Amino acid sequence: IEALRRSRWLIVSIVTIITVAVLGYSLTLPKSYEATASIVVNNTSGLLGGNESAAIQRNLATTATLATTAAVLGEAAKSFPGQSRTSLAKKVSASVAENANIITIKVQYGSAVGAATLAGAVAQAFLDQHASIERSQTASALSALNGQIAALHARASSELFQDSPVWPGS
Repeated sequence: IEALRRSRWLIVSIVTIITVAVLGYSLTLPKSYEATASIVVNNTSGLLGGNESAAIQRNLATTATLATTAAVLGEAAKSFPGQSRTSLAKKVSASVAENANIITIKVQYGSAVGAATLAGAVAQAFLDQHASIERSQTASALSALNGQIAALHARASSELFQDSPVWPGS
């Protein structure tokens, strides 16, 4: 106790210097705010194929990767003045919840409002891009199914004419 009493001014000085240094350093750091946007993905592909958890997670991870592609970031940059696809690539990340069909888009920005606005712009661009891909895949599947239906109709028609009896007078 006597040693602490003798060194009290040294202890107070050290604590004060360290506190001021840490405060000064933290004030020089740029401010950064983080905003997130969560998107629920309806994964219907599991209904058509196997319902394996690993395949569903892989599909979700692939879908989440779409959120940070050049197309999505370029579209988001159009609705957020002053940003480019390249600058957004450094500020945006996407992840998948392990036990849910939820993709989380995280955005870091210099202001809270900017972070929230940017997260919304990236999420909207992601949804637009994802919908476009889904429409394209649906159109391809529909076209393939229509081709198969037409082939079945043609086959059924040809079999009908081959198996039909020849009627007298026809």
